[in-house]
Amino acid sequence: MRANQRRRAVKRLATLIVLCLSPPAFAEPPASQPIEKESSLKEKITGKEKIVIPSNLRLEIGYEYFTANSPSWGIGRHSPFARIDYRLLDFIYLYAVIGTEATSFYYLIQGNSFSLKPHIASRGNIVDGYGFRLVFWQNRRVRLEGNGYFESLNETQVKINKITINLSGFDLDITEALKDHAIIDYKMKKIAGSAKLQFTFGRFKPYIVGGWSWLALNFKIQTDSYTGAVIKFLTRENINDYLKPRYNYSRGLPTGFLGVEIRITKKIGLNLSGAAYPAKEPFYFGQFSLIISN
Repeated sequence: MRANQRRRAVKRLATLIVLCLSPPAFAEPPASQPIEKESSLKEKITGKEKIVIPSNLRLEIGYEYFTANSPSWGIGRHSPFARIDYRLLDFIYLYAVIGTEATSFYYLIQGNSFSLKPHIASRGNIVDGYGFRLVFWQNRRVRLEGNGYFESLNETQVKINKITINLSGFDLDITEALKDHAIIDYKMKKIAGSAKLQFTFGRFKPYIVGGWSWLALNFKIQTDSYTGAVIKFLTRENINDYLKPRYNYSRGLPTGFLGVEIRITKKIGLNLSGAAYPAKEPFYFGQFSLIISN
């Protein structure tokens, strides 16, 4: 009897140990990690999900204007543009610029007994450029950086929209006679280097820029026999004796201008800058842009 009781007690103890060590039959499975769902473009546009601007990118959308004149040439330019800055390192920034431009210029052709001044105006040309910025030194209030920039306009062809000829001191407009008989092929390049000193006073960041800018303008005037006949009738000279295969105009000038960046919100700001040289060869420059950054 006692042996049977001991066997039953051992069985109960073994069963209890097995039940304690085995997992529950109806235990809940371990909770799985929730899968993060990527926000759709619609959610970002409608504002349900915030669009995060990378801290190393800066977008600038604006408008630039400049004009310069001399006794023998003149140029004016309007250019809407978009610029993207990319921070490669803490002190190195790379940027690219693309835009359209409307350019007008004239050039004086001097003959023995006359002078000819063709004017052209071209619009809608694509302009692209690229450059870099180097931060030399900065602290909480002051920032000093250098800037290098290259810009090009591919060769384009336009008609002369105005042409005047000066005979014995009198200007004669011969546009109607020659507007369909003379065209100009031209292209333009610009190289600039500058230093920028910027200060920070709360939301305002005024700055001054000084440097050197080089402009190269290459153009070729193409005429037909009718143009030569008209000029010969008026001047008794052959216009081809004064037309070069290609006019190469280049000019390098020291440049400088003032500007200010205004921080409207944490991510949006405005940039205003300009310069004026009302001298013998006047030069005017202005730029306005919207800045989006993080």
